[in-house]
Amino acid sequence: MKLRCSPDGAEQTLVAYDPAARKLKVIMAKSSLDRRVEYIYYRQRAALTRLPPEQRTVQAQEAPLELRAGESLKLRIFLDRSVLEVFANGRQCITQRIYPTRADSLGVALYSHGDAVSVPTVEAWDLAPAHD
Repeated sequence: MKLRCSPDGAEQTLVAYDPAARKLKVIMAKSSLDRRVEYIYYRQRAALTRLPPEQRTVQAQEAPLELRAGESLKLRIFLDRSVLEVFANGRQCITQRIYPTRADSLGVALYSHGDAVSVPTVEAWDLAPAHD
């Protein structure tokens, strides 16, 4: 899925499943046009400073997810302003903060890269505010 997409695709966050790698992914490479936004590789600060600068940030979060034979991918995605939570098949989760800058980065779209996919059901709800 593409989430928080601008109409021209300049901003977007991708939720993907890579069956060959058996990984669930949240790809943040285009999540924000604000160049000050960096997704820091999670490590101890001392270890992080020893890495070359190009290895201190990440463009995607990945988590292992092996689908069983004949099992379909079932995603539950919650998005509340900058908090994105992706639950897959009741046994894997990725949580990520995203920071789109454009007021029109509100789109949601399905996409496929490579093989064709069948999407039998898509449901969406507006969440009520937690407080007034």
